[in-house]
Amino acid sequence: MRIYYDRDADLNLIKGKKVAVVGYGSQGHAHALNLRDSGVKDVAVALRKSSAGVKKAEGEKLKVMEVAEAAKWADVMMMLTPDELQGDIYRESLAGNMKEGAALLFARGGAYVTGVDASEQMLAIARQRAKAEGVAVKFVVGDAHELDFPDRAFDVSVSLRMLMHAPDWRRCIAELCRVSERLVIVDYPSAASVALIESRARRTLARSAEPYQVFTQKEIAGAFDRCGFTIRSVHRQFVLPIALHKLIGSRRFTLAVEDILDRMHLRDVFGSPVTLVAERCAL
Repeated sequence: MRIYYDRDADLNLIKGKKVAVVGYGSQGHAHALNLRDSGVKDVAVALRKSSAGVKKAEGEKLKVMEVAEAAKWADVMMMLTPDELQGDIYRESLAGNMKEGAALLFARGGAYVTGVDASEQMLAIARQRAKAEGVAVKFVVGDAHELDFPDRAFDVSVSLRMLMHAPDWRRCIAELCRVSERLVIVDYPSAASVALIESRARRTLARSAEPYQVFTQKEIAGAFDRCGFTIRSVHRQFVLPIALHKLIGSRRFTLAVEDILDRMHLRDVFGSPVTLVAERCAL
């Protein structure tokens, strides 16, 4: 199976296009915001007027259009509604309205997701959020140091905001690799970022009994290499501390300042947290 990464695509091919995302559930929400944050300037969400997603999309400052109207406007349409609705939506709103030469893309459900956390309290919150989004997820209590699943039980394993707090982070990576057939996705605070100051301050002031570690990419890559995985893509998020962005509370400020710092190539060096994708090496 060929897996495609950021380096395989030329974003400039879509940045000048008008893109309509049909639906604003868990997938439509992620696609629309990802497109906008990746530099696609003309992104619209296509919904019925009565849809509960209208307020959510408008709250994110996204353009909202009715589906037939969006079909006439868009160069690219991404269908992200429940599978059983897609046929009717196409026949009623798209077939007679899409521009000649416009692209129509589909996505369908099919992932079986298991969520794991050591805290039943956190799992209770996760269950509420999954229910609100209409997402089917199985939640179980577990320890990332010793996952109670067979080898290669999942196609992909994902761990976010965990490694920095783990007493034995290398063992956690080894467990994620053990239960994954193909890919592992993790994030971590970079030792080259201001997170290093926070980590040292916590140790000095003993503000928290919970560990807070920062990592170099060499350390993380080495841990994956020992498990037979290689790093395929790396994404660094912010140059300035996340706490500062939250304190200011302005999305416009965050996008503008981080774009300037990125143009200065500072994100490539100091960006944090770092999200990376590791792939099992072929035998």
